[in-house]
Amino acid sequence: MEHDFSWIYPRSGKAFRHPAFLCIDYYSYQGIYLGPLTKSPSGYASKRMVPPGQLNYLYVLDDVQNMNLLHEKRVLRDYTTPWLSYSETSCPISLEEVNCVSYPKDENVINKRYEV
Repeated sequence: MEHDFSWIYPRSGKAFRHPAFLCIDYYSYQGIYLGPLTKSPSGYASKRMVPPGQLNYLYVLDDVQNMNLLHEKRVLRDYTTPWLSYSETSCPISLEEVNCVSYPKDENVINKRYEV
């Protein structure tokens, strides 16, 4: 499935400083650079292919972990603190609270948008 990840200041949260990174659980929370939006100087976005099932993710802006206020949040009971790597920087992150999205496992990966 294709998912649009975005951060639009101030609706998504208080942080807005460049660079911005997206950290997704199935990438072991390795930072993915978010490019600035051309339509909004205070916004960042990235389209990513994601696997079916539940997906946990977070944003890092100005070296601080952030949850997008517009997206669903999830509290993790048994969380770990992996090391987050981005922009030649590594720091520990807390996974007590993350954003999440779910795609049903029985949904077709190739949908009407991709039919010929």
